[in-house]
Amino acid sequence: MMLYRIVKRILDLILATVLWILTSPLMLLISILIKVSDGGEVFVGTPIRYGLNGKSFFMYKFRTMIPNAHHIAMNNGEIKDKLLGNHKLEGDMRVTKIGKILRNTDLDELPQLINVILGQMSMVGPRPFYEEEVLHHLEKYPEDKKYFEVIFKSKPGLTGIWQVSGRNEIPFRKRLQMESEYALKPSILKDMYIFLKTPIIVLTRKGALQ
Repeated sequence: MMLYRIVKRILDLILATVLWILTSPLMLLISILIKVSDGGEVFVGTPIRYGLNGKSFFMYKFRTMIPNAHHIAMNNGEIKDKLLGNHKLEGDMRVTKIGKILRNTDLDELPQLINVILGQMSMVGPRPFYEEEVLHHLEKYPEDKKYFEVIFKSKPGLTGIWQVSGRNEIPFRKRLQMESEYALKPSILKDMYIFLKTPIIVLTRKGALQ
C-alpha cells in the first residue's frame, strides 16, 4: 500500500504539472470569458467537497452556472431531489452559455489539476462528494455509511471508475459500491486504465449531464 501511494503521488505530480503547463493558456482564456460574461466568480464557490479521511477541501472548478446556483438548487425541492439523487437535470436554466460549452467538453474540471498538485486530489480516484448529497443519501440508506468510510480512505480523483463506467447513468448506490471496491483494491495498472479511458468518455459524452 505504501509503495502504491508513493508511486501514485509521483505520477500525479508529473501528469498534473505537465497538463497544467499545456492547458494554462486555455484556462486563462476561459477565466477571462467567465469573468467578462457576468462579472461573477471564475471558480465555483460551493459546495465544499469531502476528501481523504472525510476532510473538507475547496475543489477548483470553473463556474458553469449563474452566481449562487447551488444555493438556489438547495432551496428548490424538485431540483434538490434530482441533484442529490444523481439524476439528470434536463434543460437546467442555471447553466450559462459559456457553461454549456465547458460542460460539453469537461473543460470545467481542468482547474482540479491545482488540487492534484497540492495533494488534495489524485488524477484517478473516487469522485469527491459534497455534504448535502452524503447526508441526503444516509437519511434514506444509513447502512451505506460503510461505503463512504471505505471511499474516504482514498484521495478523490479528477477522474475515476464511476466516470468511465457510465457516470450519471449509474444509480447513486451502485456508484458507492463501485468506488468502495476501487478503494479496497488499489492498483497502478487499474489507475492507468481509467486515466487512458477518460479521454474516450469525454469525447463520446457517455453518461454526462447536458
